[in-house]
Amino acid sequence: MYLGIDIGTTRLKMNVVDTTGKILIEDSEKLVPSFGRNGEAEIDPLKWINGIKKLLKKYDLKSIEAIGLSGQMHTLILLDRDFQPVRRAILWADARGYEEVEFLSSSYSESILRHCGSLPSNAFTLIKLMYLLKNEPQSIRNTYKFCLSKDFVGGWLTGNFNTDFTDASATLMLDIQKREWYWSLLEDLNIPKEIFPEIHGSLEIRGYLRENVANYLGLRAGIPVVYGAGDQEAAAFGVGVTRPKDVMFSISTGSQIVVPVAEMIIDSRIHNFRHVEGLHIMGAVQNAGLALEWAVERFGFKDMDELTNEAFKSPVGANGVVFLPYITPERTPVMKENITCGIFGLKSGNSRADMARAILEGITFCVYDAWKCVEEVLSLDDPEVVILGGVSKNPIIIDTLLNLMNANIKLLDENFDPSSFGAALMAGKVNEAFKNFNEIVGKRIVKTRVAHKKDEYFEKYENFLKVRKHILDV
Repeated sequence: MYLGIDIGTTRLKMNVVDTTGKILIEDSEKLVPSFGRNGEAEIDPLKWINGIKKLLKKYDLKSIEAIGLSGQMHTLILLDRDFQPVRRAILWADARGYEEVEFLSSSYSESILRHCGSLPSNAFTLIKLMYLLKNEPQSIRNTYKFCLSKDFVGGWLTGNFNTDFTDASATLMLDIQKREWYWSLLEDLNIPKEIFPEIHGSLEIRGYLRENVANYLGLRAGIPVVYGAGDQEAAAFGVGVTRPKDVMFSISTGSQIVVPVAEMIIDSRIHNFRHVEGLHIMGAVQNAGLALEWAVERFGFKDMDELTNEAFKSPVGANGVVFLPYITPERTPVMKENITCGIFGLKSGNSRADMARAILEGITFCVYDAWKCVEEVLSLDDPEVVILGGVSKNPIIIDTLLNLMNANIKLLDENFDPSSFGAALMAGKVNEAFKNFNEIVGKRIVKTRVAHKKDEYFEKYENFLKVRKHILDV
C-alpha cells in the first residue's frame, strides 16, 4: 500500500492506494487559517503535523510501503537551526506584499518573466520573503532555512526539509530553464543565499521515515518518503495530465488551469512551472472557492448547498446582477494586486436568488476568462479537459462552463481528491509498484459532459467583462 498526503489551505487530505491504483482509504481533516483585515493569511505549520497525527492514527497503516507528498504552493515557512518554525507560515493568499510587487514590477518584471516564467504577484514566495525582510527583519535573521508546505511535513517525517522543482518553480525565485535558484536577482534583493533549500526531482526519495515518528503514527520505520510535488502538479500527475493536449481545470480554494508544454511560453498573463516531469503552463485564478466561502458567510447562507439551491431560482444572468469576486489580488488574466470585490446592477426588484446566482456566475466567468487566455496562448485543437476540485462539483458552475466552452469536460469521482492520490501514485511509482500506470490514472474519470454553447451565457460573460473593465478603468 502507498500513502499520499496533501497539505491544503483549508483541509489536510490523505489517500492510500494498492498496486492496482484502487483507493483503500481516503480521509481529510479540517484546517483553520487566520485571515486579517490588512491582507494577512497565516497558519501555524504545527497544525499540519497535528492534523496528520490525528488522521493517520485512525487506521492500521503497517502495510504502507512508501509515502508521497503534495501541498499548497507558494506558502512560506521559516525554520531556525533546530528546524522549528520561526513564525507562523504565510499562506499563498496573503496580500500584504503590495509594495514589494510594485517594486519588482517596475524594476525587474522583464527579467523575472524571462527567467522565472511569471510576473510578480502577491501569491509568490519571493514577495513574502521581501515583505518580511522589510517589516520583520528579525524573523529573517533567525532563519536557518525556508521551506514550502509539503517540505515542512517531509522534514518532520525524515529530517530532510529540502524541496522539489515544482514547488521551487512556484516561488518566483527559480531560473526555470537552468533549474537553479535565480541567484543574481536574489543577490540584488539582499535575500540571504544561505537560507535556500536544495532542489530535487519530484520522484526522488527525500529520505526514510524516522523511527520515533513511525512509532507514533503506527507506520514501519525506514520506509521511503518521496519528495512529491506542488498540489496542482500532483493532481495533474494523478489524473494523467502529462501530454501537451491534456488540460486540467482545478476549481477549489483557487482555480488553476494546467497544460503540459514542451518549452516555456513567455506571456505576462500566464505562469510557467516545472511539472513532475517536464514543464507546464498555468492560468491561475485566486478567487474561486475562497470567494465562494466568503460570500456564503457574508450573505447569510448556511452553506454552499443552500446558496446553490437558491441560485437555481434565478435565470441565467441573475436578472442583471454582476458579482466581481476579487476579495484578494487576482492573476490570470488581469494580473492586478489592487482589484476589489463588488456587486453591481442591483435594483429594488432583485432577489436573494439573484445574488446567489451572480456569485456562482462571477466565479465561473473568472475561471472561463483564464481558460480563454490559455487557449489563446496555446491554440489548442480538440483539448482533453479534466475538471476536478470541490467547487467543480457545483452544478451551476459546471453547466455555465459547458455553455461557454468549445471542449467536452471529463468529470472525476465525487469524493476523489487528486492531489493526495497523485502523491500516493508518486510513492508507488518510485517503488515500481504499478504494472500499467496509464490505466490506473484513467480509472478516476467517471463521465464525460458534452459542450453545448449557448449565446445567452456568452452575452452574460461579455457583460461581466464590461463591468470589470469599467471598474479597472476608474
